[in-house]
Amino acid sequence: MASGTSPSTARKQARDHAAKLLEAEDAERRRLEAARRKRITDHAADIAGNDAEIEQLTGKIEDLRADSARRLAAIVADGVNESQAAVMTGRELRDVKTAVRTVTAATAAAAVSAKALKKQAVNAAAAEPS
Repeated sequence: MASGTSPSTARKQARDHAAKLLEAEDAERRRLEAARRKRITDHAADIAGNDAEIEQLTGKIEDLRADSARRLAAIVADGVNESQAAVMTGRELRDVKTAVRTVTAATAAAAVSAKALKKQAVNAAAAEPS
C-alpha cells in the first residue's frame, strides 16, 4: 500500500484494478467465443454449399451416363455388335448390354405413350359434337 493513502481509497483502487482485470478477461473470453461461433457457422455454411454442389454434380453425372447409354445404343443400332461396341468404348460387355436394354425399353415406353396420346386425341375429336 502506498504511504499516505487511506484504507478506503486503497480498497477502491484495488477494486477498480481487479474489475479492470476481470473485464479484460471477460472481453477476451467474448472475443474467443465470437471467433469460435464464426468458425462453426462458416463450417456449417461450407458443408451446405458442398452438399448443393454434390447434388448438382450428381445430376450432371446422371445426365452424362444417360447420354453415353443413348450413344452406345445408337452404335449398336447402326450395326455394330455389342461386344465390338464394348471394345471400342472401353466398357464391359455387360455395361453395353444394360445400356442398350435400358435405352430400348425407354424408347419403347415412349412410343407406347405417344401412341396412347394419339389415340386419346382421336377419340376426343370423334366425341366432339360438330
